[in-house]
Amino acid sequence: GRIFAPKPVLRLEKDGAAVPIVSLEKRRPINEWKPNFIRALDFIRKYEWPHPLPGSVQHAIWEIEECGEIAGSLSWRNAEIILHDFDSNELRRTLADVFYNRPEDYPLGSEIYLRTLGRSGPGGFAELLELAKHPISRKRRVVAATLGELRNPEGLRTLLELLEDEDPDVRRAALRAIGKVGLLDQEASASSVLDGYLQTGELSEKVWAAQAFIKRGDASHEKFLLALVKDEPRLLTDMGELGEVLADLKLEESVPYLIARLKSEKPEFRADAAEALGKVTGLNLEYQSMDTEDQRRNTIKAYQRWWDDRKRGRRLEAADR
Repeated sequence: GRIFAPKPVLRLEKDGAAVPIVSLEKRRPINEWKPNFIRALDFIRKYEWPHPLPGSVQHAIWEIEECGEIAGSLSWRNAEIILHDFDSNELRRTLADVFYNRPEDYPLGSEIYLRTLGRSGPGGFAELLELAKHPISRKRRVVAATLGELRNPEGLRTLLELLEDEDPDVRRAALRAIGKVGLLDQEASASSVLDGYLQTGELSEKVWAAQAFIKRGDASHEKFLLALVKDEPRLLTDMGELGEVLADLKLEESVPYLIARLKSEKPEFRADAAEALGKVTGLNLEYQSMDTEDQRRNTIKAYQRWWDDRKRGRRLEAADR
């Protein structure tokens, strides 16, 4: 019936033109299919709530746990808003307890709970820092990633402790997060540790260490990142998500080198460069690696025009000083 049923229309006259009524057409749901038994709910189904919470908050946590298993589900977005709206000491302690005890088979829930804690004020952020002592390494890795996402300098000391963790994945996540947060001037011991990564670390680790120094105000490391964009024959995503690093640092000097990558014969290099250019310049250009030559040429012209305008603006700003 769904395939052959006629679409609803409206006629103002008997023989008048048929106007389709779009709002009455059947739409496919966001989650077209759900399993009969959702394994992700095993934990929350047996969970004993340590503090009294409104029913809507409990339902939101159930929804978040369910979304962890169902690919493409967006219901967690509304559920996360509910957690923010009903912030309380009881909720923060409950979220910390849920994270501490839940399995990590479906990590979406942990990411949301920690993000909510970190954004709920000093008390919630303190709960988040305490969870960095969790005995399970996968938990500590999620905490490190969340601290990087929040970019709160008060989490730097905890990240430096995680940088000495016994698990290499935790150390890697901590270094990535330190790159996003940046170093503080008073962290002299941290500078020596990151210098070690700059000297002997993997390429992605060198990128993140350089990012941390640049965020502290040490612009000398910008040349290293620009040289990678210009000369290194690898995808930006394979060099520590270098495109995101450039955008985070607002390193506009990388634009001409990214434009050069956009001229590559390899479609994956073009798509990689286009994604980075969009983040660095803020231009919302639709680009696909399989576009025609004319479309690619127009995209390059648009970014080149942006770069020329930016250089002109800089010269005018320098003249006014």
